[in-house]
Amino acid sequence: MSRPNGITELIAFRGSLVPKFEANILQEIEKLTSKNFSKVYEVKRKNQINVKSKFKIGLATKNQRVSGITLYDCGLPTLPESILNLKSLETLNLERNKLTTLPESISNLKSLETLNLGYNCFTTLPESIANLKSLKALILEGSESTTIPESIKVLEKRGLFIYL
Repeated sequence: MSRPNGITELIAFRGSLVPKFEANILQEIEKLTSKNFSKVYEVKRKNQINVKSKFKIGLATKNQRVSGITLYDCGLPTLPESILNLKSLETLNLERNKLTTLPESISNLKSLETLNLGYNCFTTLPESIANLKSLKALILEGSESTTIPESIKVLEKRGLFIYL
């Protein structure tokens, strides 16, 4: 079995082979949330899955890399910084937590296509979200008091969909 570029060690984590450093990040998140990840085939918005299921935190993989994470209704007051090291992350669902801010370093997630921040406590978003060139969908549903910086609104011209 071939390994992703630059990866020296793959280990089994919750039914998926992932790089060891990614498994360490996922284990850190499990400790923080006191929940275990469930393997899912695709991270989806809450209205596309049964939210009463045990899959409040889930991970999806593609090409032996973590491609999606759901941390749904975990009571998180801040984004675990270690998530920002998951360079292959395409989907991040942080819906229904207690987030009030995101770090400027959210822009490290260069592969991110979908960012679900719905039903959190944001008042504003960091300008650095505008640096997420792969971002196609920004979900802010249930966060009506969130101010969207002009730099992010400019991305709508490039095709970014902002769901309010």
